[in-house]
Amino acid sequence: MIGSSTNDAVFRGATFIEAVLTQTDILAKTFEYADLTRADLSKSDIFSDFNNSTLVNASFNGSRLTGTKFKNSDLTGTDFRESEFFGADFSSANLSSSNFSEAFISSSSFENANMTLSQLVNAYFRKVDLRWTNMKYSNLTGASFSEVDYTGSDRTGVTGWTP
Repeated sequence: MIGSSTNDAVFRGATFIEAVLTQTDILAKTFEYADLTRADLSKSDIFSDFNNSTLVNASFNGSRLTGTKFKNSDLTGTDFRESEFFGADFSSANLSSSNFSEAFISSSSFENANMTLSQLVNAYFRKVDLRWTNMKYSNLTGASFSEVDYTGSDRTGVTGWTP
């Protein structure tokens, strides 16, 4: 599906393991409960609902995610390098060992998310909710934070943290 569009499609509970969806306009209404393990969604424009989905080791490298929802999803090891997020919701998501290096994240929520061992090198966070987020042993070298709420977040063993 390289370079295509999923306008208004419903993929609830669908399986897209190792799917190649690069350079795609993903405007699907929902991917809730879908399995996109190791899927490649790089360089895509995404506005969709991935709540309660499995996206282990998926790639969103260089993608633009607007209003995209990942609540309660498993995104372990997912690659979000150089992506842009506007109004994304990662509440209670498992983002352990994920990579947000060089990402721009604005007006988004990571409340209660697990970001243990994640890479956030040179990431930019603006108006982001990091309340009660587990960021243990993550790398925040060069990361920038503006208007961020990290109340109750666990930053044990974090490297590069400069509040």
